Amino acid sequence: MTGITAKDRLSKLQQLKNKKQELLAQSKKDLVEDFRNKKRVSVQQSETPKDPTDYKPKDEPTDNRKRILEYTIEESQQWDKKQKQLKKNQRQHGYANMNTLAESTYNKEIQTLQVDKEDYKIQKEVKTISNTDPIRQLQHKPSKHAVETLVNHIEEENDRRQSKRRNKRDDGASSYINDKNKEFNKKLDRQYGQLSSK
Repeated sequence: MTGITAKDRLSKLQQLKNKKQELLAQSKKDLVEDFRNKKRVSVQQSETPKDPTDYKPKDEPTDNRKRILEYTIEESQQWDKKQKQLKKNQRQHGYANMNTLAESTYNKEIQTLQVDKEDYKIQKEVKTISNTDPIRQLQHKPSKHAVETLVNHIEEENDRRQSKRRNKRDDGASSYINDKNKEFNKKLDRQYGQLSSK
C-alpha cells in the first residue's frame, strides 16, 4: 500500500489551507503597507512640481489580485491556451468584425476603378468658374463612357460574388446537415451513385 492514511491526507489538507490563509493575510498586509508607502510618496510628489515624463500607470485593483491568487496552474494554462487560440483565429481571418471587413472590401473595389483624372480636372475648373450660378452646378452629367464603366464594374463584382455562392451550393444543394454528413453523402454517391441514377 501507499502508507498514507486518510488522517494524514486530512492533516496535509489542513496545513495547506492554513498556509493559504497565512499567505492571504500576509498579502493583505503587504498591500496595505504598499498603499501607505504610495500615499506618502504621492504627498511628497505633490509638494514637488510634476514632470509629465514621470507618468506611471496605476496598479491593478486589489480584488483583482485576490482573484488571480485563487486560480490554479491548470486554469491559468487553459486560459493562456484559449487566448493564444483566439489570437490565432483573428490572424487567420484577419478582421475583428464585419465592419472592418466591409470597409477593406470597399477600399479594394474603389482602388480597382479607373478614374479619368484629366476629365476630373476639367470638370473641377468648370465648377469653380460657374460657382456663382447654383443651377449650373446641379446640371453635371457624367459621360456615357464613365457610366458604362461603372455599371460594368458593378455587374462584374455581382457576378463574381454570385459565382462564389453558387460554387459553395453546387455540392448537393444542401442534402446534408453538417460537414461530416456532407462527406458521408459524397462517399455514398461515389459507391452507389450509378445504382441510384438508374
